[in-house]
Amino acid sequence: MDAIYQDTELPDDQEAFLDINAQLCQQWPNITEIKDAPDDADEWNTVVGKLPLLEK
Repeated sequence: MDAIYQDTELPDDQEAFLDINAQLCQQWPNITEIKDAPDDADEWNTVVGKLPLLEK
């Protein structure tokens, strides 16, 4: 599964993320360097339905 899409090639089930990205890009910093994944990344990788847990 791909994680990054061009906005012109966004699958229908991912369109809601355009609005979320537009909101969050105003408050979250740009990522400018590669860092290690969080310690609990593997645990969260298999969790379904995480969107309601997103802190805005």
